[in-house]
Amino acid sequence: WRERFNKIFASLAVRHGIKCGLAGVLSVFVALWLRLPEPTWALITVFVVMFAQFVGSVAEKAGMRVIGTAIGGVVGYLLTAGFEQQPALYLFLVGGVVGFGTAMFGYTKYPYAFLLGALTTMVVASDGMSDPDFSWRPALARIEEVSVGVLSAVLVSSLIWPRYARREFLEKMRLALGELRKGL
Repeated sequence: WRERFNKIFASLAVRHGIKCGLAGVLSVFVALWLRLPEPTWALITVFVVMFAQFVGSVAEKAGMRVIGTAIGGVVGYLLTAGFEQQPALYLFLVGGVVGFGTAMFGYTKYPYAFLLGALTTMVVASDGMSDPDFSWRPALARIEEVSVGVLSAVLVSSLIWPRYARREFLEKMRLALGELRKGL
């Protein structure tokens, strides 16, 4: 029984699935506890961030997601609050921000932050149009929900069966060099 149990949990796919599930449940629980309006954004964030499987890559992706979301939320709020009454200018500015973020997605060291900035600007702008005076609400909610998801993903990936790329790379290199030594 114990051998079978160990064999099942030795699988990286099973471990990663369990980690994603735990982080997802944690993010939804915290989002509901904080009474955030859209807990699904926290859950979506967990699954997108945890596509990366190593602690360092999860942390990097999480940081870029928070930075991009925060910048996009502020930009979306400023555009909606300041220019919503001038539709042509408003659409031009939102389109310019989204176009810039999308263009930078392919040409920078941190493409994910630009993509999330563009996406969040568009989400906040579209959510805030119904009530421009309070367009800060969807911006703040989105930033909070993404932050809950990011913290859940980083916490779970760091504490439960953490994987480190450098350690696994060195281990694989040692095995490969050992096989090469045998062959020579």
